[in-house]
Formats: sequence, structure tokens, C-alpha cells
Amino acid sequence: MEIQGWLRFTDRRDRGAFPVYDAAGLEVARIKTSRAGTRFNATDSNGALLCAGTAAWLGLSGVWRTSGPSGQPLLAVRKSPLRARAVAALERGSDVVMRGSVWKRDFQVTDASGAVILTALPSAASLSLQPHEFVIEQPEHILSLAEVVALVATWRLMRKSDNAATAGAAAIAVITAGG
Repeated sequence: MEIQGWLRFTDRRDRGAFPVYDAAGLEVARIKTSRAGTRFNATDSNGALLCAGTAAWLGLSGVWRTSGPSGQPLLAVRKSPLRARAVAALERGSDVVMRGSVWKRDFQVTDASGAVILTALPSAASLSLQPHEFVIEQPEHILSLAEVVALVATWRLMRKSDNAATAGAAAIAVITAGG
């Protein structure tokens, strides 16, 4: 399936999954995540498996492996110790870099030459209950739907994990300082 223009990744479950819509408002994919946030699987609009991803070492290693519909490797993402950067090795032979900000929710994906091939912008207000809702722009058909879904789903789960860890560390610091 070709993707040009934009997609909207929602951050609100509908029938147990996070829907992905195209520019016309048609559902093109559904992403189901595990409770722990260390696995996901995505189906296309017909319910067929599009891709599935798993975090290595329960997410502690910063490595995610994603497979396509028949179980073949699709891409592997390695998160940088700097929480706003990751490198994704596409199985078809090229690497892309995912870069965001510690303070902002948007991110970009660049190819080996540094050209932006995908931009993700938050579609919800900064104080929203759905902070990981994105509008994805891909100016040219470079990434397949499965690759886009895998990259965005992985980025969201990595950032949600980072945010939870940061909130937990802050809570411990407050408790420790108060006692």
C-alpha cells in the first residue's frame, strides 16, 4: 500500500486497538499493544497482519525488532542513550535515523544522506490525555505502510516507557526528599 501525504495515529483505543487513519479519514491500520508496552502488532484495514514488534530484554536494552506479515524481519530499532534519538536498520538494506526532542513530542526520520523522509507532528494539545497522537507526513513514497506503522509504534512505545521512567524517578526523588 502506498502512503503519500499524511496519516493520523490516534492515542485512544477503539475496540482494543489504536486506529490509524489516512487523509480521507479511512482506517488503514490498527495497532494493539501489550499491557507492559513491550510488544505490538498491527493489522491493515482488512484485518491482515501488517507488522509486529517486540522489545528485547523487556525494553531494558533499547532494541526493538519488528517483523512483517509472514514473520520475516522488517526493521530493527536501536534507541540511543539520549532518549530522543534512535537508529532503525531497515531489512531492505538501509538505515534511517529517528530524531525527536526531550521537550517536544514531534520527531523526524531521515535517510542516510540526512534528508527528511517522514515527519511526525503531535495532533493533540500539549496537556492532552492523548499526548502520543501524531499526524505523519511523508513527502515521497519511500517507506511502506508496514515500515511507517512499525517506526511510529516503536517510537511511541519507547517514549511512553521513557516518560513513565522519568515520572517514577521524579516521584522517588520527591518521596526521598520529603522523608
